Order: sequence, then structure tokens, then C-alpha cells
Amino acid sequence: MPFTHDLAYLRGLVGGHLPPGPSQDDLDRLNRWGAAARYPGDASDATADDIALAELAAAAVFDHVATELARAGLMPDG
Repeated sequence: MPFTHDLAYLRGLVGGHLPPGPSQDDLDRLNRWGAAARYPGDASDATADDIALAELAAAAVFDHVATELARAGLMPDG
């Protein structure tokens, strides 16, 4: 399988094994900047609005993952 940075595609791989998670919009926002950080020079500069939306998207994804890990008993104490 080739490497991918597409979060929506990766979410689709686990499909029915996880409860619904972050929105497609959140994943798309993170995809854009994740690729830009990994391959600089190919994307336009982020605006203040882009940054704010990406921060909200990252927080939503993080919160979802942390909640599911805790629910599964996989979060370390601390």
C-alpha cells in the first residue's frame, strides 16, 4: 500500500470499526496544511483565518481520538 497523508481516506480504512469522528471539513483543513508542512513551497501562505480554522480542526480531531482511546482504556494515566 502506498503512503498517504489523506486523513479522510485513512478514516475510511477503519470505517465501521469506530464511531463517527471529526467532520470531513476538519479533515480537509488538516490535510491541506499537513501536506504543506511536509512539502513546503507547494501551498500558499496561511492567513489568520486559515490558522484559526486549522487549530479548531486539530482540536476536534485530537479530542475525538483522546475520547475514543479513553473509552477503550488505552489512555495512559497522567
